Amino acid sequence: MAEMSNDPNSAPAAEKAGIIDDLIEIWTSPSAVFKRRANAGFGMMMLIMTIVIGLLFFANRGVMQGIMDAQFDKAIAEASSNGQPMPPEAVAAMRKWGGIAGSVGAFIGVPIGILVLGLFVWLTGKIVGADDEFGYGKATMISAYSFAPKVLAFIAVTVQGLLMDTSTLTGPYQLSASVARFMDPNGNAGMLAMLARLDVFTIWCTAIIAIGIVVVGKAPKSKLLPAAVIIFLIGSIPAFWQVLMGAMKG
Repeated sequence: MAEMSNDPNSAPAAEKAGIIDDLIEIWTSPSAVFKRRANAGFGMMMLIMTIVIGLLFFANRGVMQGIMDAQFDKAIAEASSNGQPMPPEAVAAMRKWGGIAGSVGAFIGVPIGILVLGLFVWLTGKIVGADDEFGYGKATMISAYSFAPKVLAFIAVTVQGLLMDTSTLTGPYQLSASVARFMDPNGNAGMLAMLARLDVFTIWCTAIIAIGIVVVGKAPKSKLLPAAVIIFLIGSIPAFWQVLMGAMKG
């Protein structure tokens, strides 16, 4: 027993790492985090991600307001061109409630996203051969940790808002780290959504999930890439659907 306690690499020593260590290492060494949190819950990390991302959303409202207004005006113009004009009072009410919904959604959307993603992480784990102990709780823990790169994505928006003039931007992807950033913001919405998936932070999140499935779910290491591909494709379903709907409309 004494020999085990003197070993700096022993499991008890690893368990001394706290949540701050997790928040640092999840970006640099996610496998180490998942090894020591394999049987941990997801509540604390989900709460942290919800608070941090929610606060960053509010911090970025000034940067994003012009883009959100432009998107709203575009949607109203499209509705009018399709024979569904709206009276000014209704437009003003929608704009007001849209702002309120966005503020509330900043804190509600994150936990919902984590819980829904956890289901897909669990499903992907089963597809690639995770063990029988890999349940929804473990999958959602991985999901919660995988939101860490999204924090950096929001910080990147904040930095861009400080360094550049964002008043002329009209598209939500013009501040992203994706291929869609370099495309016409008024182009095909579905294709833009697809290209937005080719984003540094989205790929980073996907990699963390795949590592978590292999480490926590004890899936074969050879399934690391397949797991990443499956998760990426699942996340791309809304964009695929948007492209399909756009094609059907002509």
